[in-house]
Amino acid sequence: MKKKIWVVIGIIVAAVLLAIAFMPKRTVPTGDKPVIKIGVSLPLSGDVAILGKSVKGALEIALAEIPANSKYNYEFVFSDDNYELKKIAINQNRHISVDKVDAIISVFDGTAVSAPIAETNQIPHIGCTWGSKFFAEYPYSINHWSRTDTQARAFIKLLKDEKIQSIAIVSVNFSSNEELVGHVADMAKQNGIKITSTNFINKGTKDFRVIIEQIRTQNPAAIMFLLLDPELGIFPKQIKEAKLNIPIVAIDNLHSAQYPELLDGAKFVYSSIGNEKFIAKLAEQNVLPIPCVANLYDGFKILVSIYESADHKLTGMEVKERLYKIKNYPSALGMNISVDSDGIIDSPLMRARITNGKVVKE
Repeated sequence: MKKKIWVVIGIIVAAVLLAIAFMPKRTVPTGDKPVIKIGVSLPLSGDVAILGKSVKGALEIALAEIPANSKYNYEFVFSDDNYELKKIAINQNRHISVDKVDAIISVFDGTAVSAPIAETNQIPHIGCTWGSKFFAEYPYSINHWSRTDTQARAFIKLLKDEKIQSIAIVSVNFSSNEELVGHVADMAKQNGIKITSTNFINKGTKDFRVIIEQIRTQNPAAIMFLLLDPELGIFPKQIKEAKLNIPIVAIDNLHSAQYPELLDGAKFVYSSIGNEKFIAKLAEQNVLPIPCVANLYDGFKILVSIYESADHKLTGMEVKERLYKIKNYPSALGMNISVDSDGIIDSPLMRARITNGKVVKE
């Protein structure tokens, strides 16, 4: 009896499975569009948190501007790295292995950490930092910032126009700064400008008195700054306390100093931080127009344009190949930009001075 019951049950199950097999196939609507995820490691806390928060704000503005009829939904995975290289590496590896992002974004020296990670995982990476020479080694990384030789050339022209014939250099000890200082030194020598001393300081340095007295003894015509906050506020304060009356010149960063009143009279060259329309857009969202904000806004927009132009979801390699084909892209910097063979988006520099604590363009 039991055997007959199991036979009947078997026949019923077989009939049901057969019926299912011949049912018309239906596609279950997913509702949502496919997602493109971007992993972003930023200093959202610590001494340079203003940088990370400003870049995050600009990226969120760019995200809000994507049309409703886009092929994909775009999503950021933000992580705070406190501008610590170890944390940046942890964040980007987690973005790739756990969050399964399609691309990553980084800023300043975080770019040097993120580039080899992107290369290993064959994932596109948009960075914004000083330094040019190492990007040729990492084809999956695109750097949206002026080349170091372009920066140095503009700076040397500033010195010549101001008839400054000698400088002392004080710089944060970053590899990108070393590259830039190298170009400045070479071009200074070619143009008869003397470098009286070069001082590379560690991030977090608070006492500059020895350097100040050294500079006083050397008596250069100006001091060149390559510093970030808080050193960008500490050093000029100590210069004033030491009553060392010497002009300050710089490349970038002075327009984002926390205490610009301490830098009154300083003159500098800088890469564009955005055209007037873009800066006004940032102001509406209380986002500061500081270095790399416009550049990484551009970087994300370029990624979106690449994904949206394809008839399928692109692989990392396909995105990389299309990044190198970007030519004359209308940038938030106020100029058309292109990616060169080293993966760098170069751009000319402008001039400004600080007067009464405010940046005045020249």
